[in-house]
Amino acid sequence: ANSERELAIKHLPKQLHNKMIVVHNGVSRQRFEIPPITPQPNRLIIGSTARVQPEKGVDYLIRAFAEALPKLPKDSQLLLAGVIDAPEFVELAKSLGVGEQTQFLGG
Repeated sequence: ANSERELAIKHLPKQLHNKMIVVHNGVSRQRFEIPPITPQPNRLIIGSTARVQPEKGVDYLIRAFAEALPKLPKDSQLLLAGVIDAPEFVELAKSLGVGEQTQFLGG
């Protein structure tokens, strides 16, 4: 971010200032055609966008979804968007009985 660049300028030699380039995070929505999700009274969609790995607590999300599912609207889903660094989460969802309701969308 620009704020980090300004901080670096304060602490680095002047000859490096022109060599710094800020690369912003983010994805252009124009690169993807994503159909809108139409809300339905009998469906709740819970989503997460992060790498699917243990450090992100994905297992807690899957377990909580499995526990809550009987109380959620019919056809509720858990959508996990992100690179799958830990494929055991796919097996966890299946073993908890929510494999059909959990979608791993990839990165």
